[in-house]
Amino acid sequence: MAKKYGRCANYGECTLADSHDTIESTEENFICTECGKALRVVANAEDDENKFKKIFQKIGKWLLPLALILFGIIAWIGFGSNGDTPPPPSIKTTTTSSEVKATEDNIILRIHGSNTIGAKLAPALVEAFLKEKGYTQIEKVPLRELEVLVRGKKEGSRTFDAVEIKAHGSSTAFDETDENKKVGLIGGYADVGMSSSPIKEEAIQKFEAQRLGNPTSRTQEHVIALDGLAIIVNPNNPIEKLSVEDAKKIFLGEITDWSQIGGKAGQIKLYSRDKQSGTYDTFKHLVLAGQKLECDANNPNLKCFEDSKELSSNVASDLNGIGFIGLNYIGTTKALKISMGSRVNAIPPTKFSIKTEDYPLGRRLFLYQTNQPSPLGAEFIQFALGDDGQKVVNDSGLVEVSAMIEATVEAIYGIETDKKRILSDLAIPNAYKDLVRDADRKDTQLNFRFTSGTSDLDNRAFRDIGRLAEKLSKSEFKGSKLILIGFADAKGDDAQNLQLSIQRANKVKEELMAEGIEVDTVTGFGEERSWLLDPREDNNDSLGKNRRVEVWLKR
Repeated sequence: MAKKYGRCANYGECTLADSHDTIESTEENFICTECGKALRVVANAEDDENKFKKIFQKIGKWLLPLALILFGIIAWIGFGSNGDTPPPPSIKTTTTSSEVKATEDNIILRIHGSNTIGAKLAPALVEAFLKEKGYTQIEKVPLRELEVLVRGKKEGSRTFDAVEIKAHGSSTAFDETDENKKVGLIGGYADVGMSSSPIKEEAIQKFEAQRLGNPTSRTQEHVIALDGLAIIVNPNNPIEKLSVEDAKKIFLGEITDWSQIGGKAGQIKLYSRDKQSGTYDTFKHLVLAGQKLECDANNPNLKCFEDSKELSSNVASDLNGIGFIGLNYIGTTKALKISMGSRVNAIPPTKFSIKTEDYPLGRRLFLYQTNQPSPLGAEFIQFALGDDGQKVVNDSGLVEVSAMIEATVEAIYGIETDKKRILSDLAIPNAYKDLVRDADRKDTQLNFRFTSGTSDLDNRAFRDIGRLAEKLSKSEFKGSKLILIGFADAKGDDAQNLQLSIQRANKVKEELMAEGIEVDTVTGFGEERSWLLDPREDNNDSLGKNRRVEVWLKR
C-alpha cells in the first residue's frame, strides 16, 4: 500500500504538531501517531523499503521448497542403500477450528491486559469500532482461555481482518509474566494495553529504559471507563454494609464467622481474583493495605479465580461466601455498601457514586500506548473516548466518563438520594447546604481531581474540562448557574488546605472560561472534616479522593 505523508494540526495538545514533524502513514489510517487526530496531507511517496520486502517475501516462498528438495536428495544419497533404516512414521497434526481461523486472519490490532476490560468491554468496543470503519460479517472467535479474536471483512475482501484480545490480567498489558508469554507493550507484543489499575513504578521504569515514553502522560494514559470494586455476598446474607477495616480483617482471617459482625453464624468462605488481575491489585492496595492473599493448600478457605464471572457465580451459590469483583460482574450476588470508618457514611457502588469517584472502592479503567503507537491503536483509543465508544461503555454495565450521555434512572435516583443525605446531615456546614440546596448534579456527574499538594488537574480531569464545556455550551443550559466547590485532603496545615481548595476551584473556573463557559460561584471548604470521603491520612488513594472540586448546576 502506498505511503502517505502529513502533518498534525492539533497544536498545544500534540508534540508532533507543535514540532511540525512530517508523519508517515497510510491511506487507511491517515491519523497522527501520537494524538490520533486526522493529518493534513503534505506529500505522497512510495516506500522503497516495502518494495524490497515484497521481493524478499517472493524469494522466500521459493527458498523453503528448494531447501526441502535438497534435504531429500541428501537423505536419499546417505540412507537410500541402507535397507535397515525404516521410513519415518507419519505424523497427524490435529488443529482446532479456532486455530485455523486465527492463522487465516490478518491481525490488524493487538489488545492485551485486564480481564475486567478484556472479557466484555473490549470485544464490544472493537465490534463497534470495526463497524464504524465499514467492516461487515463481524464475529467473535474464541481462541485459548481468556483470548479471543474479533474479526470482520471489508467490502470486496476475501479474507478477514482481526483484532486480537488477550485478557490475562492488568500486568500483562505491559510485560510478560511467568504464566503468560508474548504479551504486553514493552516487548512489542501489544499495540494497546488494558489495565484496571494505574501502571506500577516497575513498568514505568521499563518504559523509560526501552525509550517508550512516559506511560503516565496525557498522550499515553487514557481513562476510558470507571468501575466499582464491589464486595459481594450471597443475596440471602442479611449483612448490608461493611467498613473497609472489617473487610480487611475478613480477608486476612482475623474475622472468620459472620456472627462476629452481626450476621448469622457461619464460617466465612473467601473468593478472590488471581494475583495477575488489576482487580486483585486494587483490592490489595485499597483494602488489604498491601498485604497479600495466598491461594494454596495452606489456605483451603480461599479460592482464587482468573475469570470474574466464575467468581461471581460461586459467591451467588454460597450462603457464607464473600468476594470482590468489578461492578460489571455483580450478577445475582448482593453488593454491600462500603464505609471508610465508623464516622463516615457507607456508600453503595452506584453509577453516580462511581462516576464522581466518591465511592471508596471505585477505580479507573485505563488504555495505555507507547510513544510510538500503531496508527490503528491510536484511532481505537480515540474511538473509545468518543461519544460512540462511551455509549458502548455504558451499555456494557460499566460507568462512562463522557459528560454527554444522559443520566440513567438509576443514576438520578443515586443523585437525589445523595442530596437528601447531605441536607439532613447535621455535621455538614450550613454554608455548604445553602450553596447546593437549589442546585443538582444530574448534568454534572463528575468531580475534578488533582495531583497531591497542587492545583494541577490529573489526566481524567484535563479531558473532562472539554467534555463538560461541550455539554454546557448547549442552548438548554443557557441561564444556568455553575457552582464550583473545592476540597483538600486532611494532610498538612488547615489554613493552607483551605487556600488550596479555593485555588483548585479557581483553576477549574479558568479552564472552563477558556472554553467559553461562565461560572457563577467559586468557593472552597479545605479539609472540612464532616465532608471527608476518607478520614485516613496515610493512604495516597484515600487522600486523592478528598482532593476534588465538585460541580453543581442551578437552573
